[in-house]
Amino acid sequence: MKIKDSKKGYMFVKVVCYYLAFLNFIDGILTYIGLKLNLIEEANVLMRIIYEVDPIFFSSLRLFYQYCCLRYASIKRCLTILE
Repeated sequence: MKIKDSKKGYMFVKVVCYYLAFLNFIDGILTYIGLKLNLIEEANVLMRIIYEVDPIFFSSLRLFYQYCCLRYASIKRCLTILE
């Protein structure tokens, strides 16, 4: 089955993107709480630096990633329609 040949392929991509965005959202909330309560340390060096500089920017960056993932799903739909 080719992804561009059916709506099933688009639906699969859309579901995966929504699922990843949801998991990232939950991970962001739990990470933020864990960092605020000093229960965990951020292992990613870049994200640790961003969090130390500005926790709000850290959260915003994670939300932006979710937006990009969901936007990809809608762009994929547009490309499927045009083909």
